[in-house]
Amino acid sequence: MRLGIIGAGKAGVSLGRYLPRASEITLTGFLSRTEKSAVEGADFTNSRVYTSINEMVSDNDIILIATPDGEIAGVWERIRGCLDGTKEMIIGHLSGALSSELFSDKDYPYIHGISIHPVYAFSDRFSSYEKLNTAFFTLEGDPYAVTFWKKTLTELGNKTATVEASKKVKYHAACSMASNHLLGLISKCVGLLCDCGFDETSAYTMLEPLVKNNVNGAFLTGVTNALTGPIERNDLDTVKKHLQVLGDDETLYKELGKAVLSIAETKHEDIDYQKVRNLLWQ
Repeated sequence: MRLGIIGAGKAGVSLGRYLPRASEITLTGFLSRTEKSAVEGADFTNSRVYTSINEMVSDNDIILIATPDGEIAGVWERIRGCLDGTKEMIIGHLSGALSSELFSDKDYPYIHGISIHPVYAFSDRFSSYEKLNTAFFTLEGDPYAVTFWKKTLTELGNKTATVEASKKVKYHAACSMASNHLLGLISKCVGLLCDCGFDETSAYTMLEPLVKNNVNGAFLTGVTNALTGPIERNDLDTVKKHLQVLGDDETLYKELGKAVLSIAETKHEDIDYQKVRNLLWQ
């Protein structure tokens, strides 16, 4: 199957380098808003640069749209303008929040639409592909396309799952919170330590084993078993003292604390957490 990718950013180029490891995928090349990024992506993947949508459509069996979410619908409209209504193709996008329903069109029954979302942080165009075999992919869309991509990704060693179109936004919110919001929380904690007199390097050095060990524990044994700290211990005085010194970050502490308390109540059904609960909700 001949694959063309629209968008030569971090995700597009990384997948362009990674996916041809599968036996049924041959990368043909990239189409991008900027010629420079398309040339760089093509050089890195030993493929070609496309100069028009029509050329890409006529040359490929699969097209992946690897553009920002706000551009996907517009790209699809341009693709539709090049279709004759008879060519069978798989057309997909990489958005975690958008569904494949974007590609639904009764005038093009041979188009198999799919959303393919790698649950992965693409940090660099030319190195992120190296660990893509560890990524989990979620698939949603036309059964033929889902079956094809499930087989392809399984061959590459990736785990996959399907998600309902109606759940895509909630699914993506969960992934974003677990990834990006966690970084926001770490940044806040580094700032608090700097307020205590630590330099930034020391703050990161101090937090690294604490965060990594706890997160690793959560994924090894579950968050309930990994949970520690004053809320879990029902240490009301310490929680009060935390809230007294946090200033503008008091609300953040309370909201996160509510989630922690929920885990603690599950872990220790015999403990009465009502006073801590009242404090967090006041």
